[in-house]
Parts: sequence; C-alpha cells; structure tokens
Amino acid sequence: MVTNKCKTLALAALVFAAPISVSAQTQAVLAESIALPTLSVLSGKQLKLSLAGVECGQNEYFTDKANVSILANGTPLEFSRTCHDSVLAFVPINRSENDLFVEILLKGRNLNLRYMAGARSYAYNDWQLAPVKEALR
Repeated sequence: MVTNKCKTLALAALVFAAPISVSAQTQAVLAESIALPTLSVLSGKQLKLSLAGVECGQNEYFTDKANVSILANGTPLEFSRTCHDSVLAFVPINRSENDLFVEILLKGRNLNLRYMAGARSYAYNDWQLAPVKEALR
C-alpha cells in the first residue's frame, strides 16, 4: 500500500547510492527529515540555492565559507556558502561560475548536485526545474 508520505518520498527526488530495506513508515520519516534546497533566480540571472530552517553553526556545513565545491551533473562549480538567520545559502562565486551553472541547468533535463566535502546529494526533476528554467530564458 502506497501512502501519501511514500509518494512524498518519491516526489522529493531523493537519491540513495545503495538500496535500503526499511518500512514505509521509516521512509516517510526520512523524507520529512531531508529537505531539498530551494533553487531561485535573482536579478541578472544569478542563481542561488537556499535551505531554510537550519541551525547555523551546528557543524562545519552550517557555517560561512568563501569557497566550496559542488558537482552539478558531474561538473565542479565553486560557490560561496553563508548561514544566517537559520538559512543556509550557496551562490556561485563569480559570474563565470554562475553562467556555467545556468548552462548546465538549461541543457539537462534533471539536476544532480553533490556537495563534495559533506557527501550530501540533491536531485531535482524536470518538473521541479521548470519554473527556474523559464525564469532564465
């Protein structure tokens, strides 16, 4: 029996490297505990990833850092990371990094992001990216 919470897990587009054998109830809890960062377009087609509701300073991942590497569909990009007022944000460090991020986003159907230092991965499906792609065109 598929519950709404299991559907939420599928819609959240969470990717796991190895299959896990857990109950539907555990999957639902897992889906609720891993949030997908919001991908937004600022003025000048500047892209930004943000995750609200975090505890800044909780660990190294939730602190400011001028230069972090993130793989976008396998291509390394450099971002600045900030964490203020419970919002973790990633912005490409310069215009050329942003332009490359835009190109990757517009060329691919889906977007897979992997934060290299923290082993965190996020996957966005085409329907999740549609409003962002429209804003970039």
